[in-house]
Amino acid sequence: MNTAPAAITGDLAPSGVLRAAINLGNPVLTQGTPTAPAGVTVDIARQLGARLGIPVEFLCFDAARKSYEAMAAGRADVCFPPSSPHARPRSPSLPRTSSSRACSRSLADRPSPHRRTSTGPACGSA
Repeated sequence: MNTAPAAITGDLAPSGVLRAAINLGNPVLTQGTPTAPAGVTVDIARQLGARLGIPVEFLCFDAARKSYEAMAAGRADVCFPPSSPHARPRSPSLPRTSSSRACSRSLADRPSPHRRTSTGPACGSA
């Protein structure tokens, strides 16, 4: 069910596959194993992939910092950092005061007409 314009899909997942960094270290949001993740953030990533009309690849980590680093390094397209500004990894492109739930490398790296600027330079509301 592709409901997104091609430009947005290209911004979020230039490879044609949405690479979602998943933090298995937070059992409230994610459960399972690296080969079979489950939970809220996995469901959000799957729904995002479905709306973009592309497959989703899960890259699982044992800490939020590692999942964010994967996105920042270009190994993942989206991640789900902690909503608490005190628990969030420090980065100039990830505002510590944002209440955002999902971040995208494409939005952090370059200007985009698809970015929601009301929640900060790197994140849009999930």
